[in-house]
Amino acid sequence: MNKNLELGILELKSGPNKAFLYFAIVVFIIFTAICGLIYFGAIIPINEGKSTFSGDISILYLAMAGIMILGTVILLLSIVLTKGEIFYLYEKGIVTTNKGNKKITLYADIQDVYLFTSGKQIFGPNNIAYRTDERNNWQVISAKYSNYRKAIQLIRNRQQQTNFLKTMQQLKEGKSVTFHYIEYSKLISKQLFALGTKSYLNVSPKKIFLYKNKLIVGHETVNLAEVQQFSTNDWTSQIKLLNKENKTLFSISFYSVFSGDSFTAALDELIKK
Repeated sequence: MNKNLELGILELKSGPNKAFLYFAIVVFIIFTAICGLIYFGAIIPINEGKSTFSGDISILYLAMAGIMILGTVILLLSIVLTKGEIFYLYEKGIVTTNKGNKKITLYADIQDVYLFTSGKQIFGPNNIAYRTDERNNWQVISAKYSNYRKAIQLIRNRQQQTNFLKTMQQLKEGKSVTFHYIEYSKLISKQLFALGTKSYLNVSPKKIFLYKNKLIVGHETVNLAEVQQFSTNDWTSQIKLLNKENKTLFSISFYSVFSGDSFTAALDELIKK
């Protein structure tokens, strides 16, 4: 799958990390060796009268059974946890495979890119979800996947690059472009209390309507002609639109906005004009 006639060169592959599986295999082998040592080094000599054991020999059999059951449980758990979709990231799109099923998603068709942070990480996203529209399910590359950091950056860049010209053309024609966002309080709540990936994806986004001369969020309208300065703060992850008096006209967390890279690129282009 190094090259696809429709999608171009394969740039990255990302799938469930196999480290736990390899660890479980090693543990299973060690546990099997321990059981072999108990059987051949203790049980057989005792049965042949070559060695003595003060207790009931059934204890040794139970110990062997317990060790092998534990090793088997760890191995089976690792197999379950390392199953999942495999993502092949090409120049123009993404191919996902799972249980014999194959799905192709072009970067140009991706509407929402949702970045979120899970686990012990505090700053910066370590998960990415994308979808073509609100009716379709999210596709997720989590922190448990191999090459997840590279995958996150690649999808962000490709989606922003392929959608920028299309976005600007729609705005030029007087049409609006819709972006989705979730409230910052809910974003923080997810980071603190979400129990798994499904919890992060269980969101009810609101809409931002971007026009070539204004921005509409709920009942609030920001005229872009009044914007003197546009900033994105890497430390606080805040997108701010300021007027000539340095008053904040609009502010939102970058990670609250789906496809935040596309949103900021469009804003930057409109405000520069």
